[in-house]
Amino acid sequence: MSESRPFPYGGEAVFDGVMMRGASTWALAVRTPSGAIKVETHALAPWMTATRRIPLVRGVMALSVSVVLGVRSLHASMRHRSSEPEPALAKVLSAIGVAVILSIFLAAPALLVRLLDDLTTNPWVLSTVESLVRLLMLLGYIGLLGRAQLVRDVFRYHSAEHQAIAARESGVTLEPSTVARYPWAHARCGTSFLFFIVVVGLVIHALVGNQSAVVIVASRVLVLPLIAGLTFELIRQASRHLDTKWARIIAAPGLAMQRLTTREPTEAHIEVAIAALEAVVAADAKHRVGAASLELAPA
Repeated sequence: MSESRPFPYGGEAVFDGVMMRGASTWALAVRTPSGAIKVETHALAPWMTATRRIPLVRGVMALSVSVVLGVRSLHASMRHRSSEPEPALAKVLSAIGVAVILSIFLAAPALLVRLLDDLTTNPWVLSTVESLVRLLMLLGYIGLLGRAQLVRDVFRYHSAEHQAIAARESGVTLEPSTVARYPWAHARCGTSFLFFIVVVGLVIHALVGNQSAVVIVASRVLVLPLIAGLTFELIRQASRHLDTKWARIIAAPGLAMQRLTTREPTEAHIEVAIAALEAVVAADAKHRVGAASLELAPA
């Protein structure tokens, strides 16, 4: 892999651990009931990396990969909490989470706002109200999640994940005491992604206009890939230029919203995040060496 910039590693917090996604692999580190850290690495499927250099399309793919790997790593983390091969709780939580998020970002707020049709038909007013309803629903959902003790611990791993990535991007040694100095929030976080989907969606939905309920539902489904692609490019550019005022202004709302999905991590949380990040970096390096060996092999 030849890139002008270091690869932007990302990740997700799961139960008792952290998943980190790299250029060609992903890794999961979990704190087991015995207190040990168990690490596993996996290769990314070819479809997960095929469109990485195609603007707009890579945003849609990044969202899809995050959902798929999020569910897989959630199931894997739950296996370490139960003797069952695939705990039912992980499946239930995955299904509920995906269903709620899809409801929020697809038709539910749009249909609710159509109750205002008797007051105004201005598409910009309706789209603004719809986006506010969508944002309030999202904040309410995150707020309810944060009340559960198990999820609060996930939020601590979320902070540790951000700190470990920020420390690596700063070029410092990945030690818990060093990583702990970095902020809990990160410009490329999925929470920021969800926030800006709402903002970008405001403009796109207004351009669709005030239509029938059937058209509204269909349009929210059909334009979501475009919104995801535009949002990805916006966050990507902002995160690359945080030394400029315009990028900091754009990133600020998403960073502020991450206060809802982060909690102060302990050294134990940070150790797990470091283990996941070091594992995926090592796996990526091994994968590159293997690919180079194949390319140099005689025919």
